[in-house]
Amino acid sequence: MKMEDLLKNLRDSILVTVITIIFTSFGFKTWFEYLILFCVVVVVLQVLKLFTPFVVLLMNIKRKYLVKVAILNGSIFQTEKEHRCVRTWIGITPEMWRRALIPLFPYFGKSWTRSLHLIPVTEINDSWSIIINPFGDNFPEKDQKLHETFYKICSFVSNGGIFIVTGGAFFLHQNPIVSEKAELFMTHLIDGKQNLETSSLFQEFGVRMTGDVYENNQLVSSEPVRVGVEQTQEDIERFGNVLQGITSLERFRSTSAGSSNYLPLIRQIDGLNFPIAIIPYGKGALVHIGLHITSETSDEFKVVTRVLTSIIQNNMQSVLGQ
Repeated sequence: MKMEDLLKNLRDSILVTVITIIFTSFGFKTWFEYLILFCVVVVVLQVLKLFTPFVVLLMNIKRKYLVKVAILNGSIFQTEKEHRCVRTWIGITPEMWRRALIPLFPYFGKSWTRSLHLIPVTEINDSWSIIINPFGDNFPEKDQKLHETFYKICSFVSNGGIFIVTGGAFFLHQNPIVSEKAELFMTHLIDGKQNLETSSLFQEFGVRMTGDVYENNQLVSSEPVRVGVEQTQEDIERFGNVLQGITSLERFRSTSAGSSNYLPLIRQIDGLNFPIAIIPYGKGALVHIGLHITSETSDEFKVVTRVLTSIIQNNMQSVLGQ
């Protein structure tokens, strides 16, 4: 739900409360008394409406300068009562992500201006600055038919949040309450193979991904594949030197140059693909990490940790361009 909608609901609730108090406190008998009540209601409504933009502005300022970071823990409500969310094409667990980022939050996961939490998907809302999905191609979905969680994520990003994904994000989804297996988010087979361009990462966010290459229905090359990488001077000025001497990384489902809108953060040497890219969406952005992350000690995860550190320390301004 958008922040504006939440504030509108709050405003309406206050209005109903005021009317109820008036009705219960005074016994109206004449049309003139009802006219006065109507005028009071209109005035209260307009005053509350005037304050809504200022409250939204304050919430957005709070989101940027009091950075709250959340890592999805794989559950819908409670991890103890649900199946484990399956990680696909990623070797890093939610706890490993937390352990990598905890130095930024020195006081038990908090600092004066930042906090770090593990959350179920029902707690996705606009109070968070950054949310990380640590399950690779998969993610926990409350309603696999109506895609409730997916559209909640879209709303979060559209309203100014940053959502971190890896690989073929949103390719699979899983309701851990009822199933221990991940399923295709959308099924569209061509020559017996799932088409990446039917994925929600492309359909909703416009991201064309690298993938396995076939010729005459024969596999020619497959990912993950090691590629040379670089940052331009502009990239370094915006995000910092996150490669720090690393010249190659294992690419997996990277953003390609055919995507509708993107800002490269790390580039493949030939300039055709971008192993880490920012995908603007509404007021926020998706950070797409097209790398094969196998362990905490891998070069890929070291680079990802530096990227997230840069984003958090710069209060998201390097991503949102503000």
